[in-house]
Amino acid sequence: DANDIIIITSSLMKDMTCEIDQYRANALRVLARIIDPGMLSAIERYVKQAIVDTYGPSSSAGLLAGIKLSQTSSECAVMIRKWITETHQAIKSHDGMQQYLALLLLYQMKSADRLAVSKIVSQYQKKGSLRCPLAIVMLIRYTMTLITEEIAIHPGIKLTDSFGAIQEGINYLLICLKHPSDMVAYEATRALSALPLTAEELKPVVYVLDRFLSSSKPCVRFAALKTLSSITESFPALTVRCNDNLESLTEDENFTIVSMALTTLLRSSME
Repeated sequence: DANDIIIITSSLMKDMTCEIDQYRANALRVLARIIDPGMLSAIERYVKQAIVDTYGPSSSAGLLAGIKLSQTSSECAVMIRKWITETHQAIKSHDGMQQYLALLLLYQMKSADRLAVSKIVSQYQKKGSLRCPLAIVMLIRYTMTLITEEIAIHPGIKLTDSFGAIQEGINYLLICLKHPSDMVAYEATRALSALPLTAEELKPVVYVLDRFLSSSKPCVRFAALKTLSSITESFPALTVRCNDNLESLTEDENFTIVSMALTTLLRSSME
């Protein structure tokens, strides 16, 4: 019923401008799912204010609204691309979720412009720019996208002789291998193992994966084993140093880990 929609929308609009932070955040989350491009222009000012709000959930709700709305129509996407200043300000927040969502929205704004994406990635690769592990994981994925595109543009290029985005990206991935967060370090190993690198260049990756094999977390052990198994297919001799940890995993309580450890051991033993 049109009357019911008007009543609900009016109620949400009222909540969005009230003084209670939680009401504002919840109203924004719901409005992002029901409004159209015409209505966005009426609440745009409030969404932008929410993005730079000092209350974390309100800022996250504003960023989520931008991400959701930019996917609904081209008209919304055009309007949201103007929120660059607010989004950059949100990335500077000390709140990890705000950083993560702001980076997602910023990438979504610029995804059609390869040069702009390259500038964003280069800007936030600098040490200390991002503190949230989730945001750094996304930055690693954006970095990999740029590297893959560069390789496609210059087929046959040797990564050791590369320059620009490729070399900067690889250097950043190598730095991320030393990150204290398992999530970030693993994502870096996964990215590097997917590149056409030599056995010598993959040694730091194998070292990190070998450490993960002895982790107390089953998901970390499984993820490391999966990536190590793919490396073993191309460089079986490189993973011999991991045999001790692989042998211990053959007695793991997780059957999938046991099976994969045995397969990886067989491959490396053949060498």
